[in-house]
Amino acid sequence: MDKIENEKMELSTRAENYLKNLRWKESIKDEEKILKAFEKEGLTPTKELIRFQMKYGGLTVGAGLEPMVYGILHIDKRSPGETCELDYHERENTIYYQCADTLYQMNFDLISNGNYCEDYCILSRSFDTQIEDWSMWAEIKKENYKLIYQHFPFPTYEMGTQDFEDRFNACIKEFKNVKIIDGWWDDILRWYSIGDDYIARKGFTGVFTYGIYILSKNTVSKDEEKYFLDIFEKMQQ
Repeated sequence: MDKIENEKMELSTRAENYLKNLRWKESIKDEEKILKAFEKEGLTPTKELIRFQMKYGGLTVGAGLEPMVYGILHIDKRSPGETCELDYHERENTIYYQCADTLYQMNFDLISNGNYCEDYCILSRSFDTQIEDWSMWAEIKKENYKLIYQHFPFPTYEMGTQDFEDRFNACIKEFKNVKIIDGWWDDILRWYSIGDDYIARKGFTGVFTYGIYILSKNTVSKDEEKYFLDIFEKMQQ
């Protein structure tokens, strides 16, 4: 396999600053060691898997009281300098690579094309998108945004399909002054601004469903809530 550059999608300034404020543990970043770990298992890593390890290996994020250390390879504490073996399994003809070292009771995986999954649900097509998402949540928390509307009846198999995207785009276009927020590319998870008062998030909501969140700094009237409801109800038709 040809040696790759650690290329990346261009993260927003917001996301880059978010990463700088997180903790990082020592991790395997040497490409040759990464390749050898895959070769040992008789596997050929994709460019996306190598890039993830080189860029995000060692990234440490809190999940309640249980920290999560991202990476598909970690430093073996029993043999300093050596890599741990890959932790992977096959499900429905897809190989899932465990991408977080944690005691948290969920599955955190990457698949070969770089899609990031939790409990086998695809949250995003790239881990870069997850970083953008986390940085957005951190920012709106600081700015005191509040959830004013949520709509999430969509099962996981619908998200990302052309039919779903067509229905969603038809709804979101009914709002005035809708813009994709900086840092978002073509992914199943995305944030929008709606005028000066609202922001919207389309993506995984938990409990094996996808949906839509609308947030605002302002108090919202019942009429405004009904306005959002009437528009997104059309997605069910």
